Amino acid sequence: MKNTIENSLKSLITSQFPKTQMDVFHKGLVVLQVFNQSDVKNWSFDIPLNEEGGIVLNLFFNKNKKNNKENYSRFEESPFFKDFIFVELNRGKIKSFYSPIPRATPIGEIARMINTIISQVYQIGPGEPLDILVRAF
Repeated sequence: MKNTIENSLKSLITSQFPKTQMDVFHKGLVVLQVFNQSDVKNWSFDIPLNEEGGIVLNLFFNKNKKNNKENYSRFEESPFFKDFIFVELNRGKIKSFYSPIPRATPIGEIARMINTIISQVYQIGPGEPLDILVRAF
């Protein structure tokens, strides 16, 4: 049974394991990742976090992703672009963007936000299948 975004977010947020993340795939490619802020605060680059218990959305763009330039252009032109923080990875080969989401934000609202991002950036319609994995590393 495939997980919904909302159920997967609940699993991520309630996970007792460090380094748990949620990956959203479309046709085998990662389109969005979600991390707990408690894990992100331990990373080697600085992302301003809202509070303990929140999550962080991640979108990344690189030349190996299908329609990378077009997806990035749509992201850059989107109304939510301003909510993301740019981090350059792998000597500029990966453009990675992070958006901290406060703990108080309802899971349903976060799920709608993720659906909007996926729809607008990747032009993935609501009926198209997504594979969602929540796992600890």
